[in-house]
Amino acid sequence: MNNKFCPKCGQVLDINAKFCNKCGFEQVSQTQNSDISNQAQPNSNVETTFAGDVAYQGVTNQFLQQKNVTFSDAMSDMFKRLFTISGCSTRAQFWYSQLMLSLCLIVLRFLLLSVYNPLLNSVGGFRLLRIIIILVSLLIAFINAVSIIMMFRRLHDADFSGNFLWLGLIPLVGWIVLIVLFCQRSKYEGRVRFGDYVEPTRTAIIFGCVVTVIFWVIISTSSLVKSIEEYHVNYDYTHYEQNTKNDDYDTSDTDSSSDDTY
Repeated sequence: MNNKFCPKCGQVLDINAKFCNKCGFEQVSQTQNSDISNQAQPNSNVETTFAGDVAYQGVTNQFLQQKNVTFSDAMSDMFKRLFTISGCSTRAQFWYSQLMLSLCLIVLRFLLLSVYNPLLNSVGGFRLLRIIIILVSLLIAFINAVSIIMMFRRLHDADFSGNFLWLGLIPLVGWIVLIVLFCQRSKYEGRVRFGDYVEPTRTAIIFGCVVTVIFWVIISTSSLVKSIEEYHVNYDYTHYEQNTKNDDYDTSDTDSSSDDTY
C-alpha cells in the first residue's frame, strides 16, 4: 500500500508521513509501516482488514471530537426541532437550550409577580390578571414540553433510551442520576441507533402540542391559581360587605337627624 490512515482523524496519508497534515497527530514509525507493507501476498486480506479497521477507528475518533457549538447554533437547532423526540442533541446543544429555557421561565415568573399585587387589588384588575395567568401558564407549559423533548434527544446522543426519564419520578435521587446521564459524552453508537438529525414531522408537531396542552392543564389547575381565585372572592365579599355597612350607617344617620329635626 502507498497510503495509510491517521488513527486519530482518519485522514489518508502517505505511507512515510510522520505527522498527519490535518490534525498533526504523530504517526507510527516507518519501520512498523515497512513491516506491514512487506508482508507476504497471502496476508494481503489481513492488511486490507487492518486498514479498514484503522479507517473506521479514525471516523469514530473524529466523531468523538465534537465541533465547537455556539449559543446561536444551539438556539437554531432547538427551534428547528422543537417537538422532535427522535434524533440526538450534543451536550453543548442541550445545556445551551436549557439555559435559554430557564431564563425564559425566570422572566415569566418575574413579570407575573410584578403585576400580581397591583392587578389583584385594583377594581376590575382580576379579569386582566386571570388572562395574564392563562397566557403565562401556556408559555410555561410550552417551555416544559420543549425541555422534556430536549432531554430525550440528549439521552439518545449518549446512547441511552428515553425511558430513563422515568427516573425523574424518584424524588431527588432520580434527578441526580439524570443529570449525570445528561453530562455523558456523545457516542457514535447513539447516532447510529437513534439517528443524528431527524427532520421535524407532522406527527412530532401534534405530539408536542398534546404534551403542551397536558402541562397547561396541570399548571392551570394548580393551587396557585385556585388560591388567587379564592383571594379575589374573599376580597370582593369583604369589600362589598364593608360598603354595604357604610351605606346602612349613613342612611340611619340621615333618618335620625331628620327625626330630630321634625
